[in-house]
Amino acid sequence: MPVNENVLVVFPSPAGVNENVNPIYLDNQATAAMSPGVLDAMIPYFSDGYGNPHSSEHAFGWRAGDAVDTARSQIADALGFDADEVVFTSGATEANNLALLGFDREECTSFAISAIEHKSVIAPVRERERNGSTAHVVGVDRDGRIDLDELRTALASGVAMVSVMAANNEIGTVQPLSEIAEMCRASGALLHVDAAQALPFGGFNAQVAAADLVSVSSHKAGGPAGVGAQPVFLTSAEGDRREPLPDAPRDEQRA
Repeated sequence: MPVNENVLVVFPSPAGVNENVNPIYLDNQATAAMSPGVLDAMIPYFSDGYGNPHSSEHAFGWRAGDAVDTARSQIADALGFDADEVVFTSGATEANNLALLGFDREECTSFAISAIEHKSVIAPVRERERNGSTAHVVGVDRDGRIDLDELRTALASGVAMVSVMAANNEIGTVQPLSEIAEMCRASGALLHVDAAQALPFGGFNAQVAAADLVSVSSHKAGGPAGVGAQPVFLTSAEGDRREPLPDAPRDEQRA
């Protein structure tokens, strides 16, 4: 079967890249190049500005801690959260695990996810299921949108947390988060949104405004690899702030 040379320019063969052409990178949904401005801001901390932000006994630690606090505030401002609601993680995978495994097992024992969630959501839900929780896998239509009637039925059975992607990492489907959030509020369930794919695009705040927990990833949006965050802003059905459930860990504070 003849091979289209134009395809080889974009997707080089395993044998190597033709040195006479410049491949076009089209895999930004997996990881994107770091923004030059981000790189410039980080370089000092790889040389003379290094320090452990948890070392509170010396100036190197103080400076690193100030940098982390500044980054936390900048991220919170950009995404429309409060700084004290942002927990740094090693990426969206850890943030998803924190959301789904980090709550009191007696309080949160029934989950609902869509059939096309990322494996970093599926795996912790299956782990909870092995430990006695109930998991509902809600179907999607031909475009990947969650079946709201099926979700409503799952919520009526006592689901404590719903976890859905804001935008799918393979087909790009954007879920109807405002409708899902309204259903969760009505039933008293928490809503976790994996927004790793939505972060680089406009309208992010509007998409996740009604969620209780949100996972994002830096390297999808021009930031460094190995950094994620979980904005947590839990509210009651009446709109008042409420504290996270008792066993919700903050991995940063254990460092």
